[in-house]
Amino acid sequence: MRKVRWGVLGTADIAWGQTIPGMRRAEHCELYAVAGRKTEKAEKYRDAFGFKKAYTGYDALLEDPEVEAVYIPLSNDLHCEWTVKALKARKHVLCEKPLAVNEKQAEKMFRAAEENGVNLMEAFAYLHSPFVRAVREEIESGAVGDIRYLESAFITPRRGDTDIRLRKETYGGALYDLGCYCVSMALWMMGRDPGNDRVPRGIQSERKNPLYGNPGRRGGDQRSRRAQQLCPGN
Repeated sequence: MRKVRWGVLGTADIAWGQTIPGMRRAEHCELYAVAGRKTEKAEKYRDAFGFKKAYTGYDALLEDPEVEAVYIPLSNDLHCEWTVKALKARKHVLCEKPLAVNEKQAEKMFRAAEENGVNLMEAFAYLHSPFVRAVREEIESGAVGDIRYLESAFITPRRGDTDIRLRKETYGGALYDLGCYCVSMALWMMGRDPGNDRVPRGIQSERKNPLYGNPGRRGGDQRSRRAQQLCPGN
């Protein structure tokens, strides 16, 4: 199998510290181009990781006919806009989680992929973990009996209040930033399609929102994002 020429649309920390290093190790991945809003940052990524090209602005990368697939690590509020643009440019897309911030956006994105004959995937790396797959196999084998209730928590060091992951205007916060992992895992472990499931959405301050846990625990430097999921048929 030949290598796929990838473009990275954005210079986010997750790309620098996690995804691009993983792409470099992938047998069939060629780091072809990277784009950023600032020329100097795009060139920094190019020089550090060995991309062939660095573009100023995202449109320039999408216009490059040599780019076959695009990874999008932009902020949550930009996922739909740039994913659709990439799909319409007939690029396969791997978009950071959460893929979309609502159902309407998700439908628009997958419709664009279908209409242009390309693939669209949400970047949940944990789904490819041998450990996680082994847990699902145990559940499917009946080793733990019938699952009637699943509870999960995602705990991470506290970030500054100005961090983009916490900003309302960029769709940050407990559910969009980390709670989506808990929801995704609950559905995937149970082999359940979201179907008509709905989750009410609202934004509260940290003090009033139980999803953040107790600010005074463990030195106040951790937050938990918790999602509870009743299993199908119960």
